[in-house]
Amino acid sequence: MKEKYPPSASTCESFDTSRSASLLRVLLAIFVLAKLTITTVPVSAAVKAVPVLPSDLASIDASTIGRMVEVKATIKSITSPQEGKRAPFRLTLFDEKATITLIIWPDVWEPLNKQYNPSVSDAIDVRALVTEYRDKVQLTLKDVTDFEITSKAPANASAPEAPAAVNSNASLIAKSSTPQPEGVTNDTHAPSSTTAAIPLSTVSLSMKGQEIVVQGAVTAVHEPTADRAPYIVTISDGPTNVKLVYWKNIQADVGPKIHTGNTVRAKVTVGEYRNALELRLSDARGVQVVPPPTEK
Repeated sequence: MKEKYPPSASTCESFDTSRSASLLRVLLAIFVLAKLTITTVPVSAAVKAVPVLPSDLASIDASTIGRMVEVKATIKSITSPQEGKRAPFRLTLFDEKATITLIIWPDVWEPLNKQYNPSVSDAIDVRALVTEYRDKVQLTLKDVTDFEITSKAPANASAPEAPAAVNSNASLIAKSSTPQPEGVTNDTHAPSSTTAAIPLSTVSLSMKGQEIVVQGAVTAVHEPTADRAPYIVTISDGPTNVKLVYWKNIQADVGPKIHTGNTVRAKVTVGEYRNALELRLSDARGVQVVPPPTEK
């Protein structure tokens, strides 16, 4: 019977060296695999990895913060940052139910503006991240490829077109022989001088989202009570008073026209706020001062 001897020191040392080399090779392989697997993901790509939730503006609230949403809306206004300040471009979007601010930082805006040249009244399809700023929910565009104009606002035309017929009130949109008031420009934003204004008494929430022409005397003007609140103007065509609203971005051009005592003719969109009717003026070119109607 052969006597078993413990392994020599040299044998143990060789075994330990071999085991260390094997362990080192395993660790090296893991490191290489990790380098191949883990790559730097751009912010835009990371955002796109988040599931996109098709949505309308009214359903975007605090519960959706941090989610990507896809919305179809119309540009109501575009506000550029003040020169020299690091601030984003702000697009106010609206649909049939609500409005919201879309934030676009300059590094995204520059290529987007070159490609699309966005303007007021453009219809867009946008995928954006729901964010929050000063307790207000907003959208933030992360990549140019998430923005698309689906319907471009018409360029200036040689003659303005009448608004489309509005529900059962189509018969109220008739031709008029009233001469074109001074200052009315031939573009699609100005109210047509050949289209009769719709009586304020016939405007209702059933017409929400429709673009119409109205005319009335300005009886009151209330300035905004908050940074993002609108100017609220009361106009009257006799028996009926209606609220007309517009925002600070067009005040410089609209203010001299809309003040108590003036009669104005305006191209507006029928809207709703807290279950109350309001007429929304989004373009300064959509309002003109006209002579008051003559009494018969």
